[in-house]
Amino acid sequence: MSAIRPPTLEPVPIARAAAGAPLAYAALGFTFHLEALAAEDVDRLAQANERVLAALGASLRWAWSSVHGEVEPFSAGALDLVASFPAQLVDGEAAALEDPRARAGTSAMTAAHYDKFGVACHGGAERNVASPWSYRFYSTTAAGEGGALRADAMLSVTVPETTPLDELAALATAVAGDLRIRWGAAGLAYGAWELDRYGETRDAVYAHARRHPGFDVGQHATWMRAFHDRVRTVSWLTFLGAGLVEELRGGAKEPLAGDELVAVKPCGGGVVLTAGERPDPGDVNRRRVPRAYARADARVRPVRAAEGIHFYAPWSASTTEAWLRRFEEGPGS
Repeated sequence: MSAIRPPTLEPVPIARAAAGAPLAYAALGFTFHLEALAAEDVDRLAQANERVLAALGASLRWAWSSVHGEVEPFSAGALDLVASFPAQLVDGEAAALEDPRARAGTSAMTAAHYDKFGVACHGGAERNVASPWSYRFYSTTAAGEGGALRADAMLSVTVPETTPLDELAALATAVAGDLRIRWGAAGLAYGAWELDRYGETRDAVYAHARRHPGFDVGQHATWMRAFHDRVRTVSWLTFLGAGLVEELRGGAKEPLAGDELVAVKPCGGGVVLTAGERPDPGDVNRRRVPRAYARADARVRPVRAAEGIHFYAPWSASTTEAWLRRFEEGPGS
């Protein structure tokens, strides 16, 4: 995988802080929610991270991890933390206990030690300044069975909006092939650094996303298990792993088929749906919802999240549900 070249012109943020620091950028990117992590994912994550490093490692400047708790100059070691994480999810102490209550309590305590593991990297001019270049990995961990903890994880990447689409598609598809994905979305996204200026950044993304339905807000941290079970959104490229493909087929023998708006092709053990020739931001102020996205949404709706989720302020329960359902009244619904 060759390096993605920085844009010729400096990207312009969609919002700035009062002092002028960028809060968020319109970007291209992808997010993959993974099947519950297992030992085999060590090598898979290492391979995916090698691809990401080759593509945008030269543009990443800063890294934070829940292990070290500080924003430091970027090095490849930050991604090594990600690749090694699945190997740590051993629940041997609990598995050795015979009493069910003691076993459950010990497992819960061990899970708490690994819960909310995260790595976040970006290419900002300063350590706490947003950038369209980013890499994220985040996992929540709970008590498991059979001597292993249950960890639900996601991996995401963003690059400048001017990145050639074939380069974005190639990187996203290659990473999807490396990983055991549950589902994924590639297209328009946000490059932000909400670890600092949290409220201002969320306000900026909220305002932009409410107008432009083609952008993925990327919300995940509080709802990792929910977004393992159900797709958060469709995008220009929507990836479905084998488990969700089987659920969509409902026992039918025929493969998922495309139509004039949405192409469906095999990808790893699952499929990728391509909605149109290029990412489409849409604009509700002009009553324009991306037609192909609405058709893709209709295709995956049985496995797409729809209610019971709250992104929290500035989102409300009703605006969150409206965002999850934003394509339901479009063509193909």
